[in-house]
Amino acid sequence: MTGSTRGIGRAIAVRFAVEGARVVVTGRSEANGADTVADIENAGGQAVFVRADLQEKPQVDRLVDQTIEQFGKLDVLVNNGAATDLVGPGGVDAALLELDTPQWEAIVRGCATTVVWSCQAALRHMTDRGGGSIVNISSAASARATPAMAAYSAAKASVEALTRSIAVDYAAQGIRANSLVLGFIVSRPSHEAMAADPVAGPALRAMQLTRFGGPDDVAAAALFLASDEASFITGTTLVVDGGAMCRMPMPDLSAPRGASANAR
Repeated sequence: MTGSTRGIGRAIAVRFAVEGARVVVTGRSEANGADTVADIENAGGQAVFVRADLQEKPQVDRLVDQTIEQFGKLDVLVNNGAATDLVGPGGVDAALLELDTPQWEAIVRGCATTVVWSCQAALRHMTDRGGGSIVNISSAASARATPAMAAYSAAKASVEALTRSIAVDYAAQGIRANSLVLGFIVSRPSHEAMAADPVAGPALRAMQLTRFGGPDDVAAAALFLASDEASFITGTTLVVDGGAMCRMPMPDLSAPRGASANAR
């Protein structure tokens, strides 16, 4: 499970372990990895931490090899890792005319190419075993453009297209592949600050039909898609966004104009 030492990835790792999966936690921080494994073990689960920089293909290959060595097989791959530090305030993403080639390549490598490499490494083992499930984490940015995030939006859209291709190309080998498309998920302090911001907070709340999402909401959806309960589901995108993407940004126009005045 890539990107599983904090936030959303950590919640997914813990949920899978609680449900009986043996989990390989991975990330760049030894301390965060050890904390995640401790959380899993305290909850009665089984996990190991393997440090890996997903932007280095040999390390991705080694990660999958070590998973096989540790547990003997690989049934599920969850791709949550992404170079989100390159996106948003302080990042290098931008509108297209302000986006140079090195910036583009850094974001695409960190948010899409890493998914390609981990899927390739996992598929080699899954196809030999005759089955497996891949869950790739995407973003609403793949379908709804966000200002100054051209590269990230393109990268996440490509992840969803890749997922569909995997579903088609490897169905005969018993492989399922699906994507989760996430809306605004409060998973780190910067998100809490956005929700509390006097300008951004009300705008974000107005987008939701239910409430703000949390890491546990994503974990539940990922668990479902990875499980046998979703054995008839492949090549799809499951939107986890509190209904934000289904709503037009319009006020309620159902009441006739001047209704309140006429009522008086």
